Amino acid sequence: MKFLTKKSKFVYMAFGILMGIVIISALVYMTQYTNIHVYFTLSKDKVTGVEIPKFFEDSENNGFTNNSLVNFFRYTEDNTFSKDFLADHAKTVYDFQVAMSKFNDLIVIYGIIGLVCFAGLLILGNHNRNIYYKSNLYGGIVLPLIPAIFSIVMIIKNTALMGVFTNNKELFNRVSVLQDPIYVESDNLEFSVDFLKQRYSCDNTTFIVFDVLFALVIVYSLYVMIFAVKKYKATAENRAKVLEKAVQTND
Repeated sequence: MKFLTKKSKFVYMAFGILMGIVIISALVYMTQYTNIHVYFTLSKDKVTGVEIPKFFEDSENNGFTNNSLVNFFRYTEDNTFSKDFLADHAKTVYDFQVAMSKFNDLIVIYGIIGLVCFAGLLILGNHNRNIYYKSNLYGGIVLPLIPAIFSIVMIIKNTALMGVFTNNKELFNRVSVLQDPIYVESDNLEFSVDFLKQRYSCDNTTFIVFDVLFALVIVYSLYVMIFAVKKYKATAENRAKVLEKAVQTND
């Protein structure tokens, strides 16, 4: 009983800190993959109304160009990929960068929802009540359950993105080097595939770390739920006394 009473504040504050870490982590999620991109504009298809990307090839688009990619794939002697980058590879890179950006935004939303749930627990007083009532029990179960369920969705989406990256690891690493500002202004026609491979920096590390983070949210959310149930049961006797006294006072 003393443990449940003394540790309540720590248990719930740690939950809030964890959700805060999730939001902060969104700032670094795309860091490793930031150069896996192509420059484009969007135009709506007249028939379907669907937005279709048009990829820049020349340098007449406010200085943004995919020339480094186009030229390297066109003139390299390596035959791993087709020579027409814009026709055969640009859409793959575009789809990945858009999906990554949307998921990055989702991490922020996910973290904010977690903080809202944390705020709800504070409003209910779960962090400092010596005696838990039904509101503390129900809130202590439902509010942590929301980010726990959301975490499952995040793991599924993040793992799916990792699958896309794994299937295109060679292509994405080449693009990452060629679109790196350090090299984009240079004469990349002199680059060899070996030169690029020595500078590959993209792997599955970030995806794995975030899967672990989301899993940690699930585990800790379940712990908070169990904590609420145990404290509700542990304070049953004191709760009954308080309620009985309240009834007598009203009489």
